Amino acid sequence: MEGNEFSKPRSSSVPSRVVIVDSDESFGVLLQHYLERLGHSVFRLTDSRYALRLLRELNADLLITTLDGEETDGVELLVGLAAEPRRTPVLLCTRHPSSSPAVMAATRALGVSQVLPRPCRFDVISAAVQALLEKPPAAAAEPTAPAAAPVVAANDIGVAAERVS
Repeated sequence: MEGNEFSKPRSSSVPSRVVIVDSDESFGVLLQHYLERLGHSVFRLTDSRYALRLLRELNADLLITTLDGEETDGVELLVGLAAEPRRTPVLLCTRHPSSSPAVMAATRALGVSQVLPRPCRFDVISAAVQALLEKPPAAAAEPTAPAAAPVVAANDIGVAAERVS
């Protein structure tokens, strides 16, 4: 969809484009309505197979996704997104134990900007969304990783990932 209204650079008065990919439809709908009330343009998917295309076509400002869903292959989505030339900030809301150094290293290696535990309160998500949208694109795309991040085992987040030195 080259040349459409979404592919053009936006002015600061245009709402941010947020894509939610979450197979938990009730959570996704509630989050969508909450973020729309805050002034964001929100596009919601329950299946990650179409997410990369939508992110490209919309020139999205932020992706909110999970690793928890049955229909949402969050790892595959993150791997695909990491291969994209444009870096879209990613907010990951997950039930996985995100405080472990191995999980944090793996999510950073996959391009995740911030991880929030589920269930997430909407005001906490809103603060994270605002912080990620206020960062310059390069800063949001290149999160700082722990200094001595360990190699990540497959069972840490459900995928084998290694920290690239």
